[in-house]
Amino acid sequence: MNKSKLTNNIFLFIIFSLFFSNIVAIGYSNEVGITDGMYIKHFLTQHSHLDGWPTTLTFSKTSDDLFHVTWRWESPSDMGSGHWDVTISTNIVSNMDNFGPPDDSHNGCWIYINASLNDQIIMYNHPKESYTGDGDTVYNITGEYSITGGTMDVSMEVWELEDAFGSVLWYEKSKGFLVNGTNRYNAYWEKYEFIETNAFSSPEGGIPGYNYFFLFGLLLVSAIVILKNKSIRE
Repeated sequence: MNKSKLTNNIFLFIIFSLFFSNIVAIGYSNEVGITDGMYIKHFLTQHSHLDGWPTTLTFSKTSDDLFHVTWRWESPSDMGSGHWDVTISTNIVSNMDNFGPPDDSHNGCWIYINASLNDQIIMYNHPKESYTGDGDTVYNITGEYSITGGTMDVSMEVWELEDAFGSVLWYEKSKGFLVNGTNRYNAYWEKYEFIETNAFSSPEGGIPGYNYFFLFGLLLVSAIVILKNKSIRE
């Protein structure tokens, strides 16, 4: 095989592999870094509960485009949990049970990891006591910082988000989960303080099936090259 044919074959391999590797990304341009079994623990205080309590968000992936979220809390006088589903491609909440963002609002547990400075993101804002309509608010990504936090002194790169009500929230960049911050809506507020997570020991997220489609592209190009060379010899 001469250099020209080798170059052409390499070029074909790259084109086909990239095409088949990314074809499944249609509908998944909003990339989620949350992984199945991942949890984040916060200490939560509110305008009506100043003593606060620890809470845990746990994520279970039920399909390629759906996560089930469980939010558990424990205080000296109360224990309980709320549940809801989030459609990955839209970030819309459904099937909320007991406690959490209402159906048809936008999930606020994470942001997409392909976010950039100055992006605008729609998320649920209103605390439970102030449900009005869908409760969604536009947040702006206004800054980026390096922080160390939690019981294990985890080092993280975070985005800072702000809204028109004075909310300031920090979201970790590589996974997208809520770290710290205060959500405000008129006289209502909720403050989250990061405790710990297993996010950095979980399998990496990303486009479902990416490696399999890359392999498929490689096999297809190899077959094309073999057939092409066979045709030339004949």
